[in-house]
Amino acid sequence: MSVTTSPLFIQTKSVFNGLCKEYFKKNINKIKTCKEFLEISKPEMFQILSNAVNNSPLKYNIKLEATYIIPNTDIKENRAFKTHARCLYKADDINYSLELDFLKIFQEKEEMEHKGSGFSLDSIDGIIMNVSLYKPLGGSSYIPLPEFIENKKATINVRNNDDECFKYSVLAKHVNSAHPERLTHYIGIQNMYSYDFSNLNFPTTLNDIKKIEKKNEASVNVYSIKQG
Repeated sequence: MSVTTSPLFIQTKSVFNGLCKEYFKKNINKIKTCKEFLEISKPEMFQILSNAVNNSPLKYNIKLEATYIIPNTDIKENRAFKTHARCLYKADDINYSLELDFLKIFQEKEEMEHKGSGFSLDSIDGIIMNVSLYKPLGGSSYIPLPEFIENKKATINVRNNDDECFKYSVLAKHVNSAHPERLTHYIGIQNMYSYDFSNLNFPTTLNDIKKIEKKNEASVNVYSIKQG
């Protein structure tokens, strides 16, 4: 990565058929401060994440690489300041997520510099960003219920052909017609009961549920089945 002459992010790794990718941006222009380098790089990072999250939820982390030196000596050390893996969904605010990541890097850098090691910043070397697509636990489209649940006749399993099964499960309480599993009963019912499903990802993950609870002042219970 150190031999690149591009001032932009370049993809340096791709594994698992492209599900996990690594990007690197070298500090070609010798920018002196961590804050300035991150801010200049932010639009590119935003674009990489935006393109990826349009295809799938993802996890990513950022690592800022730097070189430190003990003044008046030739003693140098490479240091890396990194963020924890952050989940990102299509409805999330990417700019806000990046701002939180930058604050984490600034904090880690300051903590290291205040430990009294005698090292001073010599150069900002580059940024590594790892991006991994993943499928979180959550809903999807219609799937048949296990027979032992179906036989209880106590559930409504809407036969939808899209990824909005969570929305239909919330609306099902308002369907009093025969065959409530039929999708035709759900056309227009959302507006009748003023539910707000905006900014909700479909298929819906467990992390999304708190959004609808907050927007609609409702409580949602989620049950899972352990197979085997």
